[in-house]
This record gives sequence, C-alpha cells and structure tokens, in this order.
Amino acid sequence: MAKVFSVFNLIAVILVLILSFLLYDRNAPSGPFDFYIISFRWPQSYCNPPGVKCETPIKDYFTIHGIWPQYNPNTQVPPFNKSGCTTTTPTPVAGITQQLLAPILGDMTNYWPNLQKYSIIQPNLVFWQSEWKKHGMCFTNPDQPLQYFQVALNYIQQHNLLDILKNSDPPIVPDDTETYDRDRIRTVIGSSSVGVLPEIHCNKETPTATEQLMEIRICFDNKNAPINCPTPFSPGCGTTQSIRFPKA
Repeated sequence: MAKVFSVFNLIAVILVLILSFLLYDRNAPSGPFDFYIISFRWPQSYCNPPGVKCETPIKDYFTIHGIWPQYNPNTQVPPFNKSGCTTTTPTPVAGITQQLLAPILGDMTNYWPNLQKYSIIQPNLVFWQSEWKKHGMCFTNPDQPLQYFQVALNYIQQHNLLDILKNSDPPIVPDDTETYDRDRIRTVIGSSSVGVLPEIHCNKETPTATEQLMEIRICFDNKNAPINCPTPFSPGCGTTQSIRFPKA
C-alpha cells in the first residue's frame, strides 16, 4: 500500500512540475525586444579575478562586451530558437566569418576584442559568433549582422567613457588605491554626451575584495533612442557604495 501511495505521490509531483512549466512558458515574454543594452567592459576588472587568463598587455580602455536585446522590465531576450523574437530568418552563426566582417574587422579587433586572445583572429571570431548566437539573432534586421556589430562600434567611437570619467571634477581615474562612489559614476556618465543614466555592473577580484567597476551599460529603446537604464546596479554590485576602478 505504501508503495502504491509513493507512486501516486511521484505522479502528482511530475504533473505539478509539467503544469508549472506550461504556465511559466505561457506567461513568459516573447516576440520582438522592448529595448537593448550596449555593455562596455573595463578589461582590468574582467581579467584580474583568479582563473581568468588575459592576453597582455591588458587593454587600458573600455571595450565592447555585447549588444543585448531585452524585454521589459529588464529580462534578457532568450536566443532566437527559444524566444520567437523575430519572423525574419537570421544569418546563421556559421555565417559570421572573417570574410563577412572584413569591412569592419579592424574596428572589431580594436573595440570588441576577445580579451583572453585578442591578437589572434580565431578566438575573436568565436567570441563574436557567441554574441551573435545569444543576442544578435534577435536584434533588428537579424539577416544583416554587420548592422548589429556596427551599432556598438559607432557608439564606442562617439563616446569615450574613460575620458568622460577622467574629465569629471574631481576626476574618476583607474587607481589601485582609490574607491569611487558608484552613484557618482552613474551621474557623471549621465550628465555627459551619453545623456542617460547607465547600469553599473560590478565584480570582485577575490571573494573577499571590494566590488570593482566591471561594465558600464547604456540602454536604448527599440527605436534606437537612448534611455535611462531601468536597473541602476547589477546584483554583482551588492550594497557597497564605494567601488574600485583598478588600474590596467
């Protein structure tokens, strides 16, 4: 009798799980993105945690991490084959080749490098293909990948985030002994040519270290107009008000 009861319990649990999955899937966002993020990474913060091996010299300027389509209020759009994000057939991942990117290859290796192996084309291609697979295939005109990459390249060439921070009063400069108020970093970026408040993403060099500035994320609506990011700080920033900006 106990064995029969146990089987019924197991069946009940399975049915609940299936129902929960179906309800979640039905209520999950779908279709075209609501806004997007361009994320700019500070290389030293990416490279200094244990286990991360970056090519040297480490870049001493912000580089592009990616462009990420988002649903409101701030949920990442799942990859193309899981989200129904577009009715346009995207360029396949295998189509993101050195030949395709030839017109922008110099800018890609400079501004959007794979920080672990930036001087070799193949690791860069793997990085760009990964970003395309996870995000670009759900961006505007996913059958035109050059447009996706060019959006971020145009922005980083027009807005030097490091210079914006350095030219603030008092300056916010990479320094291994200083910490900076994270709200002030947001305000400095927002009051510059960027014109909107970014999201700040942090990480730690070690589990017990003070949080450090890892990424500055700029948000845009689906018409490409800059907007204030809905989330001021990523969960990685914790509650610490003062964060590091490590020197490269």
